[in-house]
Amino acid sequence: MNNKSYEEIKSLVDNISDKIITVVITQPDCETCKNFIENSLSKIEDEKIEVYSLDAKKIPTIFPIAATPTTYFFIKDCDVFPIIRQGYADLDNLKNEVKQFKRILNGEKFNEVF
Repeated sequence: MNNKSYEEIKSLVDNISDKIITVVITQPDCETCKNFIENSLSKIEDEKIEVYSLDAKKIPTIFPIAATPTTYFFIKDCDVFPIIRQGYADLDNLKNEVKQFKRILNGEKFNEVF
């Protein structure tokens, strides 16, 4: 899991290419966040996915994050940008979602995949 600043992640998203940029918003005292990262997100091994973590308190916004973990999946040219997942997902569900995201990355439309 790569920790990056908001500015670094924004730059990655602004220059997205042939990868799925995945950003999980967490809070230091969030046990669900820790479990999600340790038991699911960190076990996704795919060359097309880059995963980053960002502390909710370090995001410059007047609109606070409603719940953590919240995961954003940025896929270039996707009709839904980003795809947002709130809460915990077990590893099997997350793997299935990644398969769907890769279909979008390969050119299928969001509404055809979901």
